[in-house]
Order: sequence, then C-alpha cells, then structure tokens
Amino acid sequence: MQIPQLLGSVTQRDFVVYTACDTEYFDQFGQVFCTSAQRAGQVSVHLHLFNPRDDQLEWCRTNDVSATWEHVDVAAFDRAAANLMAAGGEELRRTQVAMTKGNDVNVQQRIAKTYYACARFIRLAEVHQSCPVVFAGDVDAVVRKPMPRLSTDRNFYIHQIFGAKARFLAGGLYLNSGAGEFVQAYANVLRSTIEQDILYWSVDQDVLDPVVPRFNYGQLPETLIDWNMRADSVIWTAKGARKNNQSFVNEQQQYTA
Repeated sequence: MQIPQLLGSVTQRDFVVYTACDTEYFDQFGQVFCTSAQRAGQVSVHLHLFNPRDDQLEWCRTNDVSATWEHVDVAAFDRAAANLMAAGGEELRRTQVAMTKGNDVNVQQRIAKTYYACARFIRLAEVHQSCPVVFAGDVDAVVRKPMPRLSTDRNFYIHQIFGAKARFLAGGLYLNSGAGEFVQAYANVLRSTIEQDILYWSVDQDVLDPVVPRFNYGQLPETLIDWNMRADSVIWTAKGARKNNQSFVNEQQQYTA
C-alpha cells in the first residue's frame, strides 16, 4: 500500500512531546496524554491522528495542540493480511496473540493497528524537521512531571532491554537536533515494509535492532517510559492490562475534563 497524504501542519517550534493515535485511542487516551504533557510536562504537544473525526480536530485547535492527520481505508490492509496468513510462522503467531489481547475481529483490524504503530514514526521524521527537540511517546501514557532536557552528547535516546529478551523499545524516543539521520533511516525502513505489504505486530520494534546501532544513541531513562508506575517517574506508560491499574486510572482522572 501507499502512505496516504499528510494533512494539517506542525505549528510548534520548540521542545515538543509527540504522540499518535486513531479515533478510538484519541477518545480513550489522547486528550489525557496531551493535557498532561501541557500541564505537568510543561511542554508543547504535537499529535498525529489516523482517520480523525471533525470534533477531535476541533479539540486540538481549541486546546493548543498542533496536529497532523491522514485518512486510510481498512481495505488497504487486505494484501498485507493475505501475505501474513500465507507466510505463517512467528510473525503470524505474534499477530494472533495481539489480536486476542486486543479483541480484534479479524487480521485486517490488527494489521491496521500495526500500520498506525509504524506510520507514527514516518510522521515523526516529518515533525522533527520542524522541531529541534522531540520526545515521542505512546499515547496510552500520562506525563506526571516537567519533561527534562537530556544531554546533547547523544543524538537520540532510546530504552534498551538487556538479557534473554534484549531489544529496543519503540515506546519512547528522545530526539535531539542531531537525530535527523537516524529518524529518517528508521522512517525509510518502515515505509519500505508498508509499501511491500509486510506488516505484522511489533515489526516497528524488530526493525530497530539493525538501525539503532549505526547512530550515536544513549539509554533513555526508565523514568520516561515507566510501565511499573513508580512514584518518582516523569511518564507512566500503561501496557496491556496496566491500563486498568487503579494508580494509572487515578492519574488519568486528574486531566479528564
């Protein structure tokens, strides 16, 4: 499939917190994330939306949230779904596990969510061209404290897990002004997978492994991607069942209109 036309524009020009979501996640998490970043994080926000409603775009306009968006038909994912079903293997298994956890009705629905997870980084590369410093985080999170500025000794920061399940986590990226080559390289790989209809759950993390080590990166502090919800952390990220954690829910409620 081809990447849809980008609509809207980046209106922020300083340190920006960036996230992306579809219509459903905007209602569940997007407004809280944006409001918490503005109030507790004390930073500007840019949001990329997939298939937004008019009232969601209006909310961004009236709440000083810079926004871009795109419209994509679920039918565009039919070929990727067929390719995945035909290939089978570990990629299909991971996708089917994610379908069960996400209550997806078919493979196309999970492929759509996979596309959103990947395309957000293609759009991040475009946002970074306008904003010198960007923190990109998952939308199902809450910013709890002022966002710190990390050292410019590293072009970007990403959280790396070590051990038997070693991997880079796509859920938090801090980009300094020198991160352009990295984020563009990452975006190019993701664009290629999408255009070839190679989409399976967590491909956005898999392709980080060969890309990240080519560049000047540092370890993103866990306080900026904390799924254990420690009291001193800047950002709480609610993965899976953690979305129902009472501490996380209570934190969200502070930013619910």
